[in-house]
Amino acid sequence: MDAPTGGRLRRRDEILEAAAALFAEDGYRNTSMREVAAASGILGGSLYHHFPSKEAIAVELVERYQADLTRAVRDSGAAGPGSAGPDPVAALRSFARDIAEVSSRHRAALQISMYEAPATAGPGLKTVIRAQPASLDRHWRALISAAVSAGAIDPRVDDRVLRHVLRCMTLQVGVMAWERGAPAGGARAVADCTTSIIFDGLAATGAL
Repeated sequence: MDAPTGGRLRRRDEILEAAAALFAEDGYRNTSMREVAAASGILGGSLYHHFPSKEAIAVELVERYQADLTRAVRDSGAAGPGSAGPDPVAALRSFARDIAEVSSRHRAALQISMYEAPATAGPGLKTVIRAQPASLDRHWRALISAAVSAGAIDPRVDDRVLRHVLRCMTLQVGVMAWERGAPAGGARAVADCTTSIIFDGLAATGAL
């Protein structure tokens, strides 16, 4: 098969963008290929020249989401978790913001991955959904370990629970920000709020 031309690649991107907006708004299972075609400004039959099925669209959206997560881990880890200086919690907060921002850009893929993947999904979609980058969990573990070693986190805290809370929270923050109509940068602001609750608590200084 010939490699896609520049125009064909642009059209695929437009279809993916239109499909992602529909999936995020109406749900993957509730969106038809005809609706994706209409939102993309093409005929239903033409859509199949680009994607053989709705599941193929979902697979590519989730793959792009996974790739962005991997890039966020790579960019965060470029300097190493030990480079956070005297405040390693700052590295945790920064990484939480980065992952929240990724989730806000990939709301449809996140919803498909976490909530909507149908039981009848084919092996391609099932495989990509299960393929969350192992580097993501490893990086959370490294950042938390650095903070514990520096005395910034009580060593009695179960790092597995903290890692799970941070990972789930940051993956869903983008959806939370979007659902509440947050402005640009809202995902990062929500991540800051939630990590502040985790690390600083809710009570005001001096409160009983």
